Amino acid sequence: MFDNPRRFRAFWEEYVKPTNYYLSFFEKVGQQSFAVLDKPKSVDEHRYQFFADVTEIIRKLKDKLLNAGYFKSLDDTSERSQKEQNKKATETAYSYLIQFILYKTLVDNRFPTFERDFTKKASAVHINLQRGSYSQVLAILEGISERISENIYKPFYQEQSIIIREVRELLHSGEDNLLSAAPFLDIFVLIKRYDFGNVKNDIFGAIYENYLKELYEEQLGQYFTDPDVVNFMLAEIGYQATEINHRNHKNISIIDPSCGSGTFLYSAVRELIKARGDESETVSHSVEEDVRANVFGLDIAEFPLYLAEMSILMRMLPLILTEQYNNPIDKKLRLYVTEDSLSEFIQDIGFGAQASLDLRWAYHGFMRDEADLSEMKDSLVERFDESSKDRIPRRRFDYVIGNPPYIGYNQASKSVGVKLFRMMKEGSVKLSNVYGWNLHSVPDRRKKYPPKPNLYAFFIALGFALLKDNGRFCYIIPQTMLTEPDYDVVRHHLSHDYTIDSLITFAAKLFVGRSTDQQKEIQTSSLILVCTKKPPAPSHAVECVSVLDQDGDVRDVLAGLLECRPANARRVPQCTLRENVSNWKFITWEPTLAKLYQRYREQSESIRVYSEHRLSQNRFGARFYFDVGFILDERKESRKRGKSKWGW
Repeated sequence: MFDNPRRFRAFWEEYVKPTNYYLSFFEKVGQQSFAVLDKPKSVDEHRYQFFADVTEIIRKLKDKLLNAGYFKSLDDTSERSQKEQNKKATETAYSYLIQFILYKTLVDNRFPTFERDFTKKASAVHINLQRGSYSQVLAILEGISERISENIYKPFYQEQSIIIREVRELLHSGEDNLLSAAPFLDIFVLIKRYDFGNVKNDIFGAIYENYLKELYEEQLGQYFTDPDVVNFMLAEIGYQATEINHRNHKNISIIDPSCGSGTFLYSAVRELIKARGDESETVSHSVEEDVRANVFGLDIAEFPLYLAEMSILMRMLPLILTEQYNNPIDKKLRLYVTEDSLSEFIQDIGFGAQASLDLRWAYHGFMRDEADLSEMKDSLVERFDESSKDRIPRRRFDYVIGNPPYIGYNQASKSVGVKLFRMMKEGSVKLSNVYGWNLHSVPDRRKKYPPKPNLYAFFIALGFALLKDNGRFCYIIPQTMLTEPDYDVVRHHLSHDYTIDSLITFAAKLFVGRSTDQQKEIQTSSLILVCTKKPPAPSHAVECVSVLDQDGDVRDVLAGLLECRPANARRVPQCTLRENVSNWKFITWEPTLAKLYQRYREQSESIRVYSEHRLSQNRFGARFYFDVGFILDERKESRKRGKSKWGW
């Protein structure tokens, strides 16, 4: 009671809750006229209310699961064990809710067998509640999981095995009381209250965001990307139905190296489906092949990948099952868990000594299909075909898109423990060669201090390494990339090696208001970076757009950008960016100010004449050192010491 008041309150609320509470959700209108018996609400039209209800029910369900003793094997009272219990209970609650949502989606999209099954189950639950047969209620609800795996996604059963085992353990425990059935009745009641027909948005992404808040959002630096931002970014790189058709459904592979709950991949699948047109059985098989062959995601945790999988399946439901045919997917989608995406491909597409690293990742889980992953990674390696005597090029990807994690160097190295950072500490990977990028210093300007670029800089290097020649790249990252001294290396590589198509900066905070449980504003001002993996033409100019609206809703901000883009965009020669890698802040200024800054730079002398020893030696015959704000002339210092290092 005193150690965890919230959990006790959840227990007490269930203990005193009468059977009539649940019966009220099943009684016919006319016998009891409760507000809950109103017509189910559309999820899209009541999106934020749905997220609020989900957040509340998950918190309660998690506490109920813990109170009911579902995780008896984790009975250690240590803080670590309690955290593990909390994590497992939260994931179980979310997972069970998600399979019910998928099931209700089939019901609300009017698939006859599922409509009849739902009506039958609701009636059976009602009857057994009246009888007080609560274990029988649990058995009825348990069957929903098997319906999903049989008819929709066969690998689903394996993924749900832990949850199913826990439920069955309770079923056979001999406890036949309302308290045992209440957690699952709450979910059944929730899906009865909402209509999931024709859901157009990724609802699992925001569900995942709330999951992160429950567990470890602060530690992972992960933030949910608003669906409108996702759609805008896909349009920027041309990943749309018209372009997919133009490419004849070839060269359309896409990867998000830090996909989280799959918001980008969900929208990419939507475009693949739209490109195929009708919903015939032939098209259904073609879409499934399109998705499996071209849509890839990586993340460091299995649970968000599971949510990504469910999101994609939800979008594909009309093609998996219709009145005329049943086409369950029997192979896993290509979403993989990895200790960290940055180190995953070092042995496959690394450079120099990195290419020979013999790394074997050891993972155990349903989001690590080694056969499929090996196939993908083999395709990234340039190799020699003995039969044809030809060199087979790397396949890589046509599109790389994402919202990489934003984590400081020290945090990534210590508290988070990113694998690539451990490899750098061991010396097997160098900061000066991360997938061919020197993230330490630009040529001829070696830093006099150890730079500490944010984790997103490493993900930019990985993104281009995964990309085919002429492939399209789009990330949303902080605007620190434009100005921070440690990212001059990123600006150097971008401006020298690739064609920068657009740099779009936003004063608005694009991650605010993405679900109802967001209490803390994220202060990051965003930059959308759009590039093509090809050398820039000498005359190429970069489209630079600054969106100054700070207070508008994300949707309104993007609508305003599209409307005013021709007037607000200005073209900056990429050679200008190449010549000014020390700072790109000027791209956000008005043309007059930018021109003034350029004139100022042309008339000013760079401090490099002092900081670069080669330049200072040629200019002044001496080297200068910067130390806590003082410039030391080495000749004077050496004379004070009574000797001259240089023979003066």
